[in-house]
Amino acid sequence: MTQWKILATVLATSAMLAGCGGGGNGGGTSKDETGQPTMQTPDLPDSDTIYRTSTVADLEALGARKLTESDFRSEIVGKRLRNVGGVNSGATPDGQGWLWTFRPDGTVHSRSAKGRFESEGGWESNLDWWFANGQQCQRGSDDEIGCRTVYELNGVYRWSDGENPDNLTGWSVGEAAWDAGALLYDGETLTARNVAAMRLDFPEGTSNVIDPVEFSMRRTKDGEYVVMLDGLEHTFTRDQRTSWGLDANYIQEHDDDPDEHDMSVSFWSTSHEELDAGHSRGEHFAVFKAARDAEFHEHGTNPELRTFVVIGNPTLDFSRMNGMTATYQGGFAAMELLTKSFDDFDWNSDDRVRLRSREGITLTANFADSTISGNITGFRDEDANVSYDGTLTIPATSFTADGFSGDFAFSSDDPDNAVTASYDASFWGPDANAVVGTISVLNATAEATEPNGQSYAGIGWFGVGKQE
Repeated sequence: MTQWKILATVLATSAMLAGCGGGGNGGGTSKDETGQPTMQTPDLPDSDTIYRTSTVADLEALGARKLTESDFRSEIVGKRLRNVGGVNSGATPDGQGWLWTFRPDGTVHSRSAKGRFESEGGWESNLDWWFANGQQCQRGSDDEIGCRTVYELNGVYRWSDGENPDNLTGWSVGEAAWDAGALLYDGETLTARNVAAMRLDFPEGTSNVIDPVEFSMRRTKDGEYVVMLDGLEHTFTRDQRTSWGLDANYIQEHDDDPDEHDMSVSFWSTSHEELDAGHSRGEHFAVFKAARDAEFHEHGTNPELRTFVVIGNPTLDFSRMNGMTATYQGGFAAMELLTKSFDDFDWNSDDRVRLRSREGITLTANFADSTISGNITGFRDEDANVSYDGTLTIPATSFTADGFSGDFAFSSDDPDNAVTASYDASFWGPDANAVVGTISVLNATAEATEPNGQSYAGIGWFGVGKQE
């Protein structure tokens, strides 16, 4: 039996079982302010009715429309799909549902929601797809080609049966959450696309920005998080969670053996409580600050590695943007600056400067010529509680689906303030819903500390949503 047939059989069973549940759009007659009945538009069929329908003719009689290639590419390609037969919206519990992503490059990634647990029968595949003669075609793992017509009704997509085109497969598919936390909840391994990294070397008394390192995260079925940072992997248990101020953290206890590593991960755009609930505030991205070999705890012999990383759902292509110009405004930016030379580092002194900008980002993306420009301003020194005069500007820069990077231009009315920094950023979400990236500060000075001759290296991040 081919994978297509297996999927059709299993999903048909899921859809049939789902039909035993309730749900649907309520009916009733509306009245105007005088109490007279008003004209009604027919209610769309409820989900159960759509799930139960087994023939193309019956689905079309309910009002379904047949998708053209243009419809398919604009509504489905690049989006995350889920088997919705009887499955609630949001994160799917283990063992329920299937996930698909039809990619713009002509491949389709599919997996079961429990695909990370092979012992429980999960699977995962990457196959080829294309559109021909009004049908979506796909090459199976055994090289068998199947073509099917795609229909949509009330937000649910159904496929015709390749062998019996008058019938429907059991696929009842809807758009799944693009929330980064939902991906983690479903067991996806998310690898950071944008990373800023630095070393804090206590024996040498220096801090410096370094090249990006690798970071990934996944969630186990027991709710633990497996984090890999620069080749070191650690599983954070529920007992290793704590909260420090506004930042929720997973902490690995430091080992007394100097040859062992320690690791910590703090959450900047979400919290572990939200991830446990299967979401990250509805955002298409998640930002973390991760560190290992923290020598200020007097353990280990390696320079401390400090990073900001961004994971989630990057925009796969920009075809749905239709060449428009989009504005991204508001958002948040943070930079953590550490003195580049010290004798005895003190976290509560001018050895560290923390700058924050709230609602100070303005970016303009032109999807006709694939350029973006804008600036970040409105920084404040969080520790001194004073404004930090200065603007980081992104000149007109070309972007692709892989993101964009370059050097900031810095301007300030204060001659004692200076920043030399670069950015590495991406668009996130199916419709370029946000711009999020990391900041690497090669050198910085601050008015409060410049008389002491200090300069700084640092890392940070920025994120801003699209104005609708």
